[in-house]
Amino acid sequence: MAIRLGFGHTGSGSSEIYFYDRLRPQLDIEAPNCYYGNLDTETFNSILILGDISDEVESFCTHETHISRARAESQILLLAKMHARFHDGNEAHKELSELPTWFDFFQTTLDFGLREGSNQGFLDAQEVIPPSLYGRFEEIWPATLESIAENKSLPKTFTHNDVHLKNWYVMPGDRMGLADWQCCGVGHWGRDLAYTLSTALTVENRRTWEEDLVRYYVEELSAAGVAGVTFDDAWRHYRKQLLSSLTWWTITYRPTAGMPDMQPADVTPAFIRRISTAMDDLGTLDLF
Repeated sequence: MAIRLGFGHTGSGSSEIYFYDRLRPQLDIEAPNCYYGNLDTETFNSILILGDISDEVESFCTHETHISRARAESQILLLAKMHARFHDGNEAHKELSELPTWFDFFQTTLDFGLREGSNQGFLDAQEVIPPSLYGRFEEIWPATLESIAENKSLPKTFTHNDVHLKNWYVMPGDRMGLADWQCCGVGHWGRDLAYTLSTALTVENRRTWEEDLVRYYVEELSAAGVAGVTFDDAWRHYRKQLLSSLTWWTITYRPTAGMPDMQPADVTPAFIRRISTAMDDLGTLDLF
């Protein structure tokens, strides 16, 4: 019930149906196909009938799935193709008018106690957060709000918004697919990029590959028709948009009253460790 009401309040149910009905057919990416979707706007009951991909998929990712360099590049390619297809200035961007912006979606989550829960989750996750970042707790929420506001002011595209590793799956040939489109909407691509790399990769592999992968993203975005994005631009957005990625997991660690437990106990600390370590490595708070 709590999840259903939350989906109704944030618009998640209708957004996912809209994605499968209107946007999925326009995307040359690995993602499930949908045969039917509907939402009752009074009860917020919804239904999606998806194609069965279980015989094709090598594995559905967990927080422990190994993401090789080839798999990481496949993730980046998928994001670049998706973001380019509906980017500001493209005719297809008009298709996004019925979706919520990431800024507005974030605002609705405040009604469920996002600030209080995520702050408590951060404090309670001390064991997995770098001490130097943990000591700057008072800066976390203000900087998060600044990153959300900046996302609102930047060029927009279609964004998935919940691209943590458990929402990906592995196809033959290390080709990656993306599922669970309930949080999708309109925003800047930087958050999807930051959220993907910071949760998918081990700390060691992220440190080794992240610059190359951000460069690859910029190259593929340009190849797909989005001009004017430099590596320096992308690198800055990548570093700054880690904040709300962390928020999504600190609230999961300490959900407020009325919110369900959304992840197994071992998953959330693992992702908090990865994201917070990335923030510490990359000096995220120093950018605000």
